[in-house]
Amino acid sequence: MPSLNYAQSPALYKIEYTVIDNKAKERIKDLPVANKELLLSFIQKQTYSFLINKHKSLYYHSNYSIYRDKDKKVWLKSVYLNGNHYLVVYDSIPLKWKITGEQQKIGGFIAYKAIGIYQDDPVTAWFTPEIPLDGGPELFHGLPGLILALKWNGRTYTATKIQSTQEKIMPPPEDTTPISDEEFKRRIKQGGMTIGGENGGMQIIIMKKN
Repeated sequence: MPSLNYAQSPALYKIEYTVIDNKAKERIKDLPVANKELLLSFIQKQTYSFLINKHKSLYYHSNYSIYRDKDKKVWLKSVYLNGNHYLVVYDSIPLKWKITGEQQKIGGFIAYKAIGIYQDDPVTAWFTPEIPLDGGPELFHGLPGLILALKWNGRTYTATKIQSTQEKIMPPPEDTTPISDEEFKRRIKQGGMTIGGENGGMQIIIMKKN
């Protein structure tokens, strides 16, 4: 993954993150699923894509995406579960970082370490000012450079491919009424949940408990 000259390259990048969930077994141990090994193999290691420029970003995989419009300060999470489309809107994503003096090379880029707290769990991120774009996997942002690696809540995110692209960053379809993150979590607890989907070539339904 060679270093890119930001000044001479197109302002839109596509990053692939490998996501490893080290707590996957713990997360599924109490779920009423017949074939937990199949489920475990699906969620333990996945690849997500990330499009980003100075104004917008889109983090996505299968039937899940997070769209950000930085100028309008809009965050939208799009999730397809059990044939339903949920569009979750966030008013703000508060993240406070402390940049340490540590640095290392990741994929040919000089990366700097930052630590923070998100949802009461510690976060460790490595970002590179060589790509001065504010963003990273999931909802993580707020550093003076692209996040190349991150650890949070038992998950590790590592950028394995970075390239310039001509793809467009498109917002999710507004075919449903946006809801808050709290409402989304409430609905998930009430009903079943699908992991995967048609695009991912796999669908696992977790039935709700009575």
